[in-house]
Amino acid sequence: MEFILEDFLQHNRSKIIEEWVRRQREEISEKYGMRPVEELLETTGEAFDVCLNALVEGKLSHISRFTEKMALKRLEEGFLLSELQKASELYRSIVVSLLAKEPTITTVAEFFNNVNKINGCMAYAGQSFSQHYQDLYQKKALEHNQMIKEAGLRFRTVADFTYDWEYWLSQDNQIRYISPSVERITGYKPEDFMENEALLRELVIPEDREQWDKHCRDSLNRQEPEVAQFRIKRRDGEICWIEHACTQVRDREQRPIGLRVSNRDINYRKRTEEELRNAKERIEAHIANSPLAIIEFDPSYRVIRWSGAAERIFGWQQNEIIGKNISDMHWVHEEDMESVVKLSNDMLAGRIKRILNVNRNYRKDGSIIICEWYNSALHDAQGQMTSVLSQVLDVTEREHAQEELTEYAEKIKFFAYSVAHDIKNPAMGIKLLIKTLLQKYSEVLNEKGKMYCNLIMEASDNITTLAERINIYILTEQTPLVIEDINLNHLFDMLRDEFSAKLLSRKIAWSQPEKKLNIYGDRLSIMRVIRNFLDNSLKYGEDKLSAIEVGYDESDEFHILFVRDDGVGIGRKDSRKIFYPFFRSSTSQGIQGLGLGLAIAHEIAKQHNGKAWAEPGSEKGAIFCISISKQLSPTP
Repeated sequence: MEFILEDFLQHNRSKIIEEWVRRQREEISEKYGMRPVEELLETTGEAFDVCLNALVEGKLSHISRFTEKMALKRLEEGFLLSELQKASELYRSIVVSLLAKEPTITTVAEFFNNVNKINGCMAYAGQSFSQHYQDLYQKKALEHNQMIKEAGLRFRTVADFTYDWEYWLSQDNQIRYISPSVERITGYKPEDFMENEALLRELVIPEDREQWDKHCRDSLNRQEPEVAQFRIKRRDGEICWIEHACTQVRDREQRPIGLRVSNRDINYRKRTEEELRNAKERIEAHIANSPLAIIEFDPSYRVIRWSGAAERIFGWQQNEIIGKNISDMHWVHEEDMESVVKLSNDMLAGRIKRILNVNRNYRKDGSIIICEWYNSALHDAQGQMTSVLSQVLDVTEREHAQEELTEYAEKIKFFAYSVAHDIKNPAMGIKLLIKTLLQKYSEVLNEKGKMYCNLIMEASDNITTLAERINIYILTEQTPLVIEDINLNHLFDMLRDEFSAKLLSRKIAWSQPEKKLNIYGDRLSIMRVIRNFLDNSLKYGEDKLSAIEVGYDESDEFHILFVRDDGVGIGRKDSRKIFYPFFRSSTSQGIQGLGLGLAIAHEIAKQHNGKAWAEPGSEKGAIFCISISKQLSPTP
């Protein structure tokens, strides 16, 4: 979409005028701020229109009639020239700020081209105000001798206290007047320039002197005002940007009598413009480098930004899509249209500021993709939406992979159930047959035969247990948790009673917390985890096992339950693997077990938004831990 300065100013007229009036009342002076709002709105609106017409027709002299009228009005009201210059600068500041945010300005060169137009217009306006001030004083002086004195005093008040560096250069390049403000900008006093008129040129840094010399040659013969920017070297050595505006001055007979010059320190403006340019370049670079499509919509949902990633994801080039309304693009899948329209309306109405949405979109070639849309809406002070920025990620492959993963998971679950069933039933049948054999033919079998029968029944029991554990492992992932308030002291007591026979027979000391402890979690699942930890310690602690501690710890985010023993312990290498399904460490040879108990503990920990882990004890033994999130809410 082509940027047109006239359309931009017309579109933002009310916003600029309102902001201009507000800042004039607050930032110029107390007296200036006391002017009636209605009068400020009227004159500010007229000033806006005059500047707009001058910019459109390209003739800055259109401003002269207005500045002459306003100079007379403000002079009679007792305002200083510096106050009018500040008002002029406020307009420039407001418009440049809006230009920096305008999305249809797509290049830095285009931005600064329009900024220079505004700067030129306002520089001339400020210089024109100054010129008319002087003309008015001279006219009054000629009308009456007393008025000449008063006009002279007024002139000095206005000219000597002007904020910008003002001077009058005669036709023979002699400085006739230079304002005291020159010292603020250059560090040199007015008399330094009077004594050394070459100082004007010497201040200009060598790189800009050719531009300065050409400007000086052309200015004396140019009737239209001329604006230039160049750098000077201050007395303290600092480089300072100057905006130089000059126009030809004529006497009553319209004979040229020199140049009226206004120099303004624009260092801050240049730094701001540089920062804006750098910020815009950084943002554009980040957008260009982002793998996400960056799309921006205006309040009417017309596309005003379309990044390179958007071109790659959707297939349309930027010049095909900018300016189009979302309803004209036909890129939302029909079945998702209703939800997308509702979301768009909610953002427009301010009911939603930001949201993540997933829907299907059409590419330019007609293919369908699945996209995650990260949408963020901006609203002004009145609650009106000003833009929506969308970051879009193509998740088609991820969604398809997730569907395949879900399908494979179902197949694996079915296969596991089938295998468990097909293993368990024959194993139970074998055990029943062997048991019957022992009962009916025990007299025939010798001791070795009976031993073989017992071994076969034991193997059948192991196969049956394996099938049941496989089912438990699968169910652990599938069964929803029942979150409730758990009294850990009571739970630990139950487990102590359950294992009391084994603890007593092996003379193993038991310890648990005395402090009252309550957490939220699934009671049966947590009991299963601690039971598996205890079973693991008893199985693999060997004869060295003499004490087991069931304990509690916590962090800011988690409850931590642990079982500590003083048995043979585990190696650090094994501690990372023992939670894998069917893993058996080298120290577990000859000990019955399937390697699923700790794998089940790992799955239960994940369901509680925590984790399960093991580590060697500080001196001996092992510690088995599970963390449980403190953010779990009771199941309704």
